[in-house]
Amino acid sequence: MLKSEQRKSIGWMTLGLCMGLLVAVGVVIGSRVTLDPHGTEPLIELPERLLHASATHGSEEFAVATGPISDDSEGIFFLDYLTGELNCYVLYPRFNKFGAHFNTNVVEALGVKRQKSPKYVMVTGVAGFRGGSSLGKQPGNCVVYVADANTGTFACYGIPWNKSKENNGILQQEKLVFIAKGTARHLDIEE
Repeated sequence: MLKSEQRKSIGWMTLGLCMGLLVAVGVVIGSRVTLDPHGTEPLIELPERLLHASATHGSEEFAVATGPISDDSEGIFFLDYLTGELNCYVLYPRFNKFGAHFNTNVVEALGVKRQKSPKYVMVTGVAGFRGGSSLGKQPGNCVVYVADANTGTFACYGIPWNKSKENNGILQQEKLVFIAKGTARHLDIEE
């Protein structure tokens, strides 16, 4: 007679083989259902979905983030921790050049003390602003959030975008628009 441990091992091995067989059968059935008889063209068409992604990275003295400005263009944001300067450059894809530059300084909005070493974090977010102005400016499709990790204070900035200037390759150079600020930390931390 087989020992109890040997029976358990054989049982687990049998279960594993059965599970593997079920997966293989599922793959074969799935490919037969979704591919034509020659196995080259899908029979089921799924709707195409475009993926929009932004990226963020930082070091001890600098942060970089990207975000969509219009349907055709993307901005790259740079935050210099030493000066508090926040810059956004926008690529004009039709002209293969950076055609817009927006900037501000985050020190005042965040209440950063000069004697302290600020520790910033920065991300972008999608913003579907409605309307525009008679000047042809529609806010850009993204906002940038900057936070001071020392205090928990954060600020949000928008892009005063002019699609007409992008379409014609005309330089845009303005200040980023301060939208709002808040605090993520609700405790006083003694220094």
